[in-house]
Amino acid sequence: MNSMLVVDDEPAIRALIARWLTAAGFDVSEASGADEAVESARQRAPDLVVSDVDMPGHDGVWLAGRIRLQHPTTAIIIVTGLGGLDTAIRTLRLGVQDYLVKPIERQALMEAIERGLQWHNREVERQREHQRLEDEIHARQNQLSETIASLQVTSAAAVDALLRLLTLHDAPAYDHATRVAGLSTRLAAALGVDPAIVTHVEVGALLHDLGKIAVGVRVLTKPERLSPAERELMVRHPELGAEIISHVPFMKTAAAIIAAHHERWDGEGYPNKLRGTEIPLGARIVTVADTYDAITNDRPYDDEHSSAAAIDEIRGCRGTQFDPDVVDAFIALMNAGG
Repeated sequence: MNSMLVVDDEPAIRALIARWLTAAGFDVSEASGADEAVESARQRAPDLVVSDVDMPGHDGVWLAGRIRLQHPTTAIIIVTGLGGLDTAIRTLRLGVQDYLVKPIERQALMEAIERGLQWHNREVERQREHQRLEDEIHARQNQLSETIASLQVTSAAAVDALLRLLTLHDAPAYDHATRVAGLSTRLAAALGVDPAIVTHVEVGALLHDLGKIAVGVRVLTKPERLSPAERELMVRHPELGAEIISHVPFMKTAAAIIAAHHERWDGEGYPNKLRGTEIPLGARIVTVADTYDAITNDRPYDDEHSSAAAIDEIRGCRGTQFDPDVVDAFIALMNAGG
């Protein structure tokens, strides 16, 4: 039985709506104002809230914001008089599912309830899926972390051997990582990076997609469109990869590179929207190398054309997606024969 919370400071209207909903088979609670409604929802989150806008104290707009924040799967229907229509429409930006204009018609209310419950059911299912994926990823993270920690990796060569093991059934992933690592180390050397740090850049490049292994092959190879929960987890793969190796002393610098390799120079990247030199230099190097390799290995035309197109694309993102100095060094390196 779906639970409903009816919020209105006018007892007659509140009682009428509650009576209609009870007759329709819903479990109905009532509140005479926004603060009372928040407390009622805290004790038991309703599946759907029907609320007036104009009430003494906090109004329905305030209530909608609190409900959406505290109970993200609760559907919200706003009820207003004609004078409050503009306000009701603005509540849609807060995630309100529907609004009704007084005087309320029973049929219109029930139709709005049906739409609201459909939304509620989708959100509940989405959260269940998200939790299931989180549990799967957490298990894979722990397994990978324990495996890597037990191997006592202390060199780039050992990391390469580890990567070969982790990508045993995914040769393209291993090949991509090794190409990105090769270009990243050459680019780091061209930029005058200390040789000791170049090693960490190499390790970060080799393992830059480690988080995708935690996300899981089912999501990575899914032929149809990813669900919102799956897309959210894919965006988190830099953080996941960094977390897996963060407790290995030899890999701490590489972990910071992995975590930031999808950040952008202009601050529009992910996961933390770092900007400019907030992004570790190693990550700024790896993101250029990663982009170049993705372009040159995904394009169907010949290698020479593909390489030129990739260089032009990277040049075009100088100062927005990529560090200008890294792009300049990259172009000079390519012009010198790579």
